[in-house]
Amino acid sequence: MSEDLMFHMADVACVRAWEDEGWGPYHKKLLTMCLKTEQNGWKRKTGMRQIDKILNHMRKNGSITQREAYIDYGVQSFHRRLTELKDEGHAITKVMKTHPTTGQAYSRYYLTEKSTRAKG
Repeated sequence: MSEDLMFHMADVACVRAWEDEGWGPYHKKLLTMCLKTEQNGWKRKTGMRQIDKILNHMRKNGSITQREAYIDYGVQSFHRRLTELKDEGHAITKVMKTHPTTGQAYSRYYLTEKSTRAKG
């Protein structure tokens, strides 16, 4: 079973277990399988942390928004990841923007200088 299918099935079982307690054991089994998968998940497979993905995105595209980080990389604690990048010596600048269609304000984050982080 693919990981995507397993996570989808766990989500469905969770909703159904909320409505019908008979689904509880199925949800519990699927959740256990998902947790085992997460422990050996993408970070172990790729060797990349979320901050590495954000940094690569910023280097390639010039900037990133919280929404892009969430949608593209599943980063839920985006501002914490930015703090971690800053703690590693990366200079990041926030620029407020306005969406051209909705008029909603949002922040775009730019990598403003080369990293002082030691390679290795």
